Amino acid sequence: MYEDNFYTDEDLDFSEADGNGLPDGLDSIHSWDYFAPEETERRDDFTGMSASDASIEEPLRSLLRMIRQQPWQITAAKAFYEQALFMADYEEDAPIVGFMSYFPSFRDMSVPQLRSYFAIRRQLRLGKFPDVSLSYIFVYVYETLMKVGVNTAEEGYEILSEINEAYRKSEPKLGKYLTPWLRDYVVYNNLSSHFPEVFKAEREQDDTIAILSSLDTADEQALFSTFCDLGKYDPRKGALFTKERSCLVSCTAAVLRQLVPVLEKSLHHRIGTLFAGKRVKRSTSMFSNALFYDPSPVRNVEIEVSPFHRYFCRGGLWTRDEYVGDNSYFAKLVGAILREIDCQLRELLDVKPRLKPSIHVLPYREQICDAVKAWIAEDKRRLAAEEAERRRVSINYGMLGRIRNDADVIKDKLLDGVQTEDDIASIELMPSIELAPSLEPMPPIEPTSSMESMPAVSIEPVPPVSIEPVPPVVSTPPAETSPSQPSHDEESRERAFLKLMLTGGDWRQYLRSIHVPEGVMVENINNEMVDKIGDIVIEDNGDGIQLIDDYREDIERIIYNNV
Repeated sequence: MYEDNFYTDEDLDFSEADGNGLPDGLDSIHSWDYFAPEETERRDDFTGMSASDASIEEPLRSLLRMIRQQPWQITAAKAFYEQALFMADYEEDAPIVGFMSYFPSFRDMSVPQLRSYFAIRRQLRLGKFPDVSLSYIFVYVYETLMKVGVNTAEEGYEILSEINEAYRKSEPKLGKYLTPWLRDYVVYNNLSSHFPEVFKAEREQDDTIAILSSLDTADEQALFSTFCDLGKYDPRKGALFTKERSCLVSCTAAVLRQLVPVLEKSLHHRIGTLFAGKRVKRSTSMFSNALFYDPSPVRNVEIEVSPFHRYFCRGGLWTRDEYVGDNSYFAKLVGAILREIDCQLRELLDVKPRLKPSIHVLPYREQICDAVKAWIAEDKRRLAAEEAERRRVSINYGMLGRIRNDADVIKDKLLDGVQTEDDIASIELMPSIELAPSLEPMPPIEPTSSMESMPAVSIEPVPPVSIEPVPPVVSTPPAETSPSQPSHDEESRERAFLKLMLTGGDWRQYLRSIHVPEGVMVENINNEMVDKIGDIVIEDNGDGIQLIDDYREDIERIIYNNV
């Protein structure tokens, strides 16, 4: 009836089964839930209840009667819902037996398994998470999805979250189904407070689309970080980001703003579509592959879980907005563009090591080069303008007239010999000139004709002081090293790093000990190897850096023969 979506056990061939119901040669049932008949009397159905068995207590006996008498016309979900409501408060304290069933329900359980389930459910409701058959856990999840045994939808969400957290590592199959059920649960019950955590990926996608749709107004840092996250090449791991971070961020944002319209015209799609795909409205089934029934289902509703993701229900039928597409090409293209910007900036700013240009960006290399050069020129003009602004002098010209008048009064009183204390006290102090920061001092005032008529002041000569000469200190300038060639210490570090990668040593700890970033070391080695063997020898395949197997012999020859 149902496709096997839960388990991957191999089917057993029972065509040659012996009298005990097991195939020949199978002496152990292990994970198979096989129970020998408790009695030889015929049973009414698969529940394991005898028609004359009076040892089964209520309400368990009533449950078995409901299962037996349930009409076949009723859906399995509705039947399970009614049975779960009837047994909502029932508890057991019985030993746990095994149980395995696809899309399990009470109908699939024997009496011992029913007792086991209600004992397990009691523990789960107490916050205990026993190691039991996965089928039992699914039955409890089905009950919770239908809000059986819970007071509110919020309480049900907390239970489902705890189950997911408790069993996600030991039972990954459970998480495969419970994760989308949690999303459906918060939508179905409109638990908007949990939208940010449940639809985190969708909200991050929305943020990215918003930035891609407003490149001209987006913040430089946000634009730079967004494209770094999208591309397969991350310049934040390179040497240029360490040495010239602000330049790299600003230049990359400027180049992208000019290049994106070119990309959109060339590829015939908006940048947001290239990243996320087309936005479509598709039908969806709530709680797919779960036993779920609601006596009062949602009929008409529209729920926004994020700015670009919505759910709609019309007449009980659900649809949702979503993006459909493959962004692998977009990620590869963005990575190549970021690498090309990084490469050209290093060349123009004289930052080493250099990068080898990427062939994947050939159609756009000219535009990128022009945009980078334009940003460099604009940055130089901006710096020159800022420097000129700092050197401007701000003078209060209204104050200059008063300064000149005060100077004339002082000059006249000195010439007339009026030097009484009252006169001197009556002379106001000269106000200072307001200057802008970092200004050059004013030039000296040229003497006037009246100043030339002032009597000369006689100054007694001061006898010279004899000072013993101090011998000069001769310092030896440090030896200069060519920036294009690595020092002996750098070569030793690179060789040590390569030896650790060849032998499987802890090269990460070595990098931490010498305080060299991973990206810088890899770039140094790759650029050196391009000169020696014509290609890079270390690559990142998505799971971390590793040596290219084709060049292992070349690397060993170089580092061990000191080539």
